[in-house]
Amino acid sequence: MEPFSLYIHVPFCRTKCPYCDFNTYENIEHLIDDYVRSLIYELICWSKYIDFNSKNKSIKSVFFGGGTPSYISANYISQIMDTVEKNFNLIDTVEISLECNPNDLSQEKILSWKNSKINRISIGAQSFSDKFLRVLGRDHDFTEISQGFSLARSLGFNNLSLDLIYGIPGQNINDWKSTINQALKLQPEHISMYGLTIEKNTKFDWMVTEGLMPNPDSDIAADMYEYVEKEMYRNGYTHYEISNWSLPGKESLHNLTYWYSQEYIGVGAGAHSFFSGIRFWNVNSPNEYINLLEKDPLIDNNTEICRGFCAVSEIEDYDDNTRIADQFILGLRLVEGVNESIFNQSFIDLISKKYKKEIKELIDIGLLEITNSSIKLTKRGRLLANEVFYKFL
Repeated sequence: MEPFSLYIHVPFCRTKCPYCDFNTYENIEHLIDDYVRSLIYELICWSKYIDFNSKNKSIKSVFFGGGTPSYISANYISQIMDTVEKNFNLIDTVEISLECNPNDLSQEKILSWKNSKINRISIGAQSFSDKFLRVLGRDHDFTEISQGFSLARSLGFNNLSLDLIYGIPGQNINDWKSTINQALKLQPEHISMYGLTIEKNTKFDWMVTEGLMPNPDSDIAADMYEYVEKEMYRNGYTHYEISNWSLPGKESLHNLTYWYSQEYIGVGAGAHSFFSGIRFWNVNSPNEYINLLEKDPLIDNNTEICRGFCAVSEIEDYDDNTRIADQFILGLRLVEGVNESIFNQSFIDLISKKYKKEIKELIDIGLLEITNSSIKLTKRGRLLANEVFYKFL
């Protein structure tokens, strides 16, 4: 078994952003201590499960996501990483990432994360305009992004990523150009950029429904995306996934695990996993998650990944058709597409045969291109990626 990746979900936020539909919560700080204890126990349970099944316990990437992992005490991050190190084997080139808000980037926390072997920080900047940060409900300002980034750099972090959002209501192309210029001045190793979408059951969804906010303008968002493609290339960044750019060799190794359809284990409330050929996920509620982990999950030689294991609540019906479609769609997110440097030729041949009609239609309208060894989105296809993916679902 190849080394796998580990995702650790921290669902706590100082405030919940109005566009966010992730499994995150505000005003539940009283659960943090019990939650971290449960996370640690789930990690130990996984270690035992892997031992019982004689599998490789090597980890190639760890990702603290959320929520806001930087919001909780750095001591909690240290406890979790100590558990990971004691119970799993971290390969020499392991990438250990932590998502953070700019206003959490204090010297004390940064140094503690570094001592815990965190070697990559992903900063939720979202915008370099105070006006649009307020629209997004963010609790930091432009100055805190630059100051926090520079502090992390000065304290030895050489793998820093920025998250940005475009297509914000009221944002024009010049506003977006200003944010990109400010971001590039910091010279991050990696930038993720996502077009704003209105997700169901979010505050933004309610505001659009009530006529308090317009839907994002898809034409303006497309112009912003096209500008970014040119500007990032001009500044030496590689566009390696629909929404992700990096300097050479600084791609997010953890996220490549997802796009290559490789194995990963997710721990924490609502965390998803793909392991032993099965897709499954934990209960969403942090309270329920804690209660389940306190019940001493069954761990013995007969333990299987099922609803009786830790906090697993659902297992996907993952037949061959679903698996093939899943791998294909995830692979298409990569700018290089599904090609034989990542996926074997027999898989490419299978896809070409299975989706012959759909692929031809998408080629005819200029959204896909195909060679003997590759199937990938065109430049226009990346703008309309969701329409392409729907064809194969």
